[in-house]
Amino acid sequence: MSDRCESSVLVLREDGHWSVHTAIGRLRAALESGRPVGNELADILAAAGRGTQLNVADASQDSRFSPNLTKSTDIHALLSIPLTLEKETVGVLTFIRHTADVTFDDGQNGFAGRLGVLISLALQNANNYELARRTLADSRALGRVSARISQSLELDQILESALDEVLTANTGAVEDVKSGGKKCKKARGFLLGQVMQKTKGQANPKVVSQILAEKLG
Repeated sequence: MSDRCESSVLVLREDGHWSVHTAIGRLRAALESGRPVGNELADILAAAGRGTQLNVADASQDSRFSPNLTKSTDIHALLSIPLTLEKETVGVLTFIRHTADVTFDDGQNGFAGRLGVLISLALQNANNYELARRTLADSRALGRVSARISQSLELDQILESALDEVLTANTGAVEDVKSGGKKCKKARGFLLGQVMQKTKGQANPKVVSQILAEKLG
């Protein structure tokens, strides 16, 4: 169809508003020249083509197109197809002819309809891929968090077991710490070292010291 139409324009809905996303051909020059027709054209195409195919033989005779718009863009005939995502129209692709008395025939109308279906299918596939990618990323992140929680719980159990074993096996050092005498500091350091050895260095020394202080004073 590109060899038979003179312009094409893609209108998309972004942040709740319809706007011209891409324009090709003579229409592009009209939109880039500063003429305030882009938003008006986007709204008309979105409203007219939302959910249904639109074939306009003469825009100048269609009340939806203002004289200013048709004069500024030199639009004569147009063929619009809606682009849908999950049964909702997210865009409108429009083919335009500027030459008078030249319209789009039934064959081109049918081709445009099939093209709209294919583009909508591509949009759906892209959306499904993005959802799957995000779900996978979220699952991986959740898996990493779960693993860290499990490791933390496992380490807590190891630390608790190591503390019980060290305190049970070293009653002399325990008494030295509790007495608060000259041997207290050395005994506390000894017990800390034994716990670190039992946990193979995995425990946090500050945490171990805090727990010893809570248990022994």
